Amino acid sequence: MINRTYIFIASICLIFFAGLYYSVFLLHKQTTSKHTQLTIYTWMDFIPPELQKKFEDKTGIKLHIDYIDSDEGLEAKLLTGKAEYDIVYPSTPYVFRHMKLGLYAPLSLEKIPNIQYVDKDFLNDFKTGSTLYSIPYLWGTSGFAYNTQTFNSIFPNETIDSWAYVFDPKKLKKIAKKGVSSTSCGNELFCAIGFWQNFRPQVSTLKTIDIITQIANQARPYWRVFLSSESAIQALGSGEVAIAFMWNGDALMAQQLGALHNKKIQYVIPKEGSLKWIDELAIPHNAPNYEAAHTLINFLLEPEHMALVTNYVRFANTCAKSKNFIRPDILENKIIYPDESVMKTLAIDTHANPQLERTINRHFFKILVGY
Repeated sequence: MINRTYIFIASICLIFFAGLYYSVFLLHKQTTSKHTQLTIYTWMDFIPPELQKKFEDKTGIKLHIDYIDSDEGLEAKLLTGKAEYDIVYPSTPYVFRHMKLGLYAPLSLEKIPNIQYVDKDFLNDFKTGSTLYSIPYLWGTSGFAYNTQTFNSIFPNETIDSWAYVFDPKKLKKIAKKGVSSTSCGNELFCAIGFWQNFRPQVSTLKTIDIITQIANQARPYWRVFLSSESAIQALGSGEVAIAFMWNGDALMAQQLGALHNKKIQYVIPKEGSLKWIDELAIPHNAPNYEAAHTLINFLLEPEHMALVTNYVRFANTCAKSKNFIRPDILENKIIYPDESVMKTLAIDTHANPQLERTINRHFFKILVGY
């Protein structure tokens, strides 16, 4: 009788303390989740407000978002080691250099099961052996855009499909008075000329740099301006220039602006090939919330969520399954999702050599000033 009583009392105590422990565990888990905040450094609109709210409501993790002003600005913050971001959004080719410098933590892929939805062709470009330091998120292309009314009058029987309309003096002479805008980024300019001349887009030797510089100098007298992204949109859309070096997202905005000025803008991915830019998801090596960062990355990679991002920002994403949820007007827009034949002509800029980049920048400065 006494033994049974002791056993009964011991059982009651065990159940009580087990329940107490579980309650404390749940409370700790809820409190931790409630007070965790991820600090994100991303491009404008890459996390739509609707998606941010959904993530915060689902996980209890709050997001503090800072916006990148340039790839150089992101790189500077990472190199100081003082900016405590949990997730950053580097672009090609900078991401390759960052990986070599050890600026990113290796990803724990078992914590990101939704990586299964990311196109393997994209992932393979960023693997270092079996380790992955970043995940492709959104992508687009570079090319040029032009005013169709102007070009139809100057080149009535020609198909506008080549870098020659940006770099060939014979063609530039005919359109110079209407305004030609080159790019304000030296690396983009050198890569584009590399495609036109059938060099590899990763300009990799001093000899190649010299040849490209000579070609640029021959075209230089016909370029009215070297415009940044926002300025090129404004200039082409308003009719200040007739042709401009552009990324595909800029071309979409130039089309909208052009419609207000009765200008029809056409975007071209040249037949010789062009760059494909990719923005990545990465976790800095000193991220304060390494585990929670994986939670957000996995959340973003769900096909419906990737589609929401594409529908909001009008950039293609790396998840093929998301196409089931993308608006038809976006999915069928060749500026955003080019045909497969065009995709084969695209390449990623993978050069990550600071010394080579400095050389390109020195040559580009001389081109800018007409030296």
